[in-house]
Amino acid sequence: MAYLVAALETVQAGIGRQSLNRLHSRRAPALESIMTLLSNDIAAIPHDPSTPLGAGFVLVLDDYHLIELQAIHEAMGFLLDRLPPPMHLVI
Repeated sequence: MAYLVAALETVQAGIGRQSLNRLHSRRAPALESIMTLLSNDIAAIPHDPSTPLGAGFVLVLDDYHLIELQAIHEAMGFLLDRLPPPMHLVI
């Protein structure tokens, strides 16, 4: 999650802070709540689909096939099911 947020921060500073804070809280947070916060942050990134540069951004997940932790696959599935308009994902 920290790596995902770090990559997204290259698009917009401060994105995903609430998600990371909730992830590091004393109580185990629900995956859906963390990913919903992150998805909402991504959806709020200003974009204008009518312009080439404003059509959004591409997040590339290299070597994703090496990930074995099921929680990561579930989180990415949640995000893919609700992919925010400015984000394109390449795995």
